[in-house]
Amino acid sequence: MDDQVIIDWYWERSEYAIVATKKKYGSYCHRVSYTILQNREDTEECLNDLYMKVWESIPPTRPLRLGAYLTKIVRNLALQRYFYLHSIQEIATTHELGENRVKMTLKRTRDALQRALEAEGVRV
Repeated sequence: MDDQVIIDWYWERSEYAIVATKKKYGSYCHRVSYTILQNREDTEECLNDLYMKVWESIPPTRPLRLGAYLTKIVRNLALQRYFYLHSIQEIATTHELGENRVKMTLKRTRDALQRALEAEGVRV
């Protein structure tokens, strides 16, 4: 299925857009979310939030690359959920790291993600 066709369905407000999105990108988005959350229930909630957010954001947004757009959203949703559930201190303790290292790693990851998405044409 061509991404532009799926995006056109979102613009037409066709519910088939969500079905096609799940079919083409569902397993990939699940993997991105699960890698961060490591919890099946939280991952499923994150994916539901993803589909709602995409439905609400297209239109007015018309992403150039649907896969990159979905990745950005699902990763941000998973990170928000993860950090909502865990404090920096808990993350540091779990991974045997200092809190400053966790903060710096998170900042560098966000910056790298932003650069990568902008290189793909996704506006952040």
